[in-house]
Amino acid sequence: MRMRVWNRRSIWFAALLAGTTILAVSAATVAGRSATSEPAASKQAPVSPQALPVVALGRLEPLGETLQLASPSGAGQNARVGILFVAEGDMVARGQILAELDNSPRLEAERNSAKASVENKELVLERARGDAHEALARRRLSVARADAELKVRESDLARHETLSAKGWTTPQILDQRRLERDLARQSLEDARAQLRRAQTLVDGEALDVAVAVRDLAVARAALRTAETVLEESRLRSPIEGRVLRVTARPGERPGADGILELGDTRRMTAIVEIYESDAMRVILGASVEVRAPVFGDAPLIGTLTRVGLTVRRQSVVNADPTANTDARVIQGTILLDEPSSARAADYTRLQVRAFIVPQPPATQISERR
Repeated sequence: MRMRVWNRRSIWFAALLAGTTILAVSAATVAGRSATSEPAASKQAPVSPQALPVVALGRLEPLGETLQLASPSGAGQNARVGILFVAEGDMVARGQILAELDNSPRLEAERNSAKASVENKELVLERARGDAHEALARRRLSVARADAELKVRESDLARHETLSAKGWTTPQILDQRRLERDLARQSLEDARAQLRRAQTLVDGEALDVAVAVRDLAVARAALRTAETVLEESRLRSPIEGRVLRVTARPGERPGADGILELGDTRRMTAIVEIYESDAMRVILGASVEVRAPVFGDAPLIGTLTRVGLTVRRQSVVNADPTANTDARVIQGTILLDEPSSARAADYTRLQVRAFIVPQPPATQISERR
């Protein structure tokens, strides 16, 4: 009986001793792992928030942003788009006609009429100058003839006066010769008067020519007016760029959005909004990565070229419903490099996220212009 009790006590004691040993070994193992993990953790230096990139929301825009081309200045209240010469995506040159209003044909006809009037006045002036030269030559010839005739009559009268003194002619014949001399003298005066009128100048031109010159000037002024009005019915491109959007089709009356939007997509930019709290962390010339889902894992590369001088309310809103929609921001411009511009050319106004490399804390001075 004692043997059984002893055996039971021995078994229990052995089990207790084994459990204690296991606990001791486990505790030592855990202590060892903790001792080895603490130095490893202490080797990982904490990341400073100042070293993280500045993140800003923005949108893609062509260099110089987009141009919203309004209706030509010659558009009346009822003018509509007559002809649209371009479509979305077309490349256009500076000065190229993009659209015409529906009143352009009428204005072109008025221009052609004014042009014909100018051509007619030019012919009138040319004829007036030719007539003036001919008239002046005729008047000079008339004066020369009248002067020669007067000399003949004066010589004839002198001869008859000599004959009358000798009694070789009658008084009636002598009076006749005096009358002929007086008539020749009057003819010469008339011819000289007509020559003086032909030589009368206005602004260096004969009178008839001066009138024709002024008529031509009036016609040319009317032509310039007609050409100006016609030009005001046509929409021309102010830049070399690309048609981004057409907002008015033929037959439609242009509204507040004008006729089309134009932009130079050969170089693209990202217009971003930098939180005012991050403004001191950015500097001109900083490298930037611009990301959007459409570009996959390969970001667009650019440089921060401008930082605004005024703080404004945020306009580009994050899709996160918990995001702050009333933040105060400063606008910045990121110029994309040429390969990135080529990738972004078809995505004007695409929302993007920019990651701007910050400056070291010692040099975090915001440079703006």
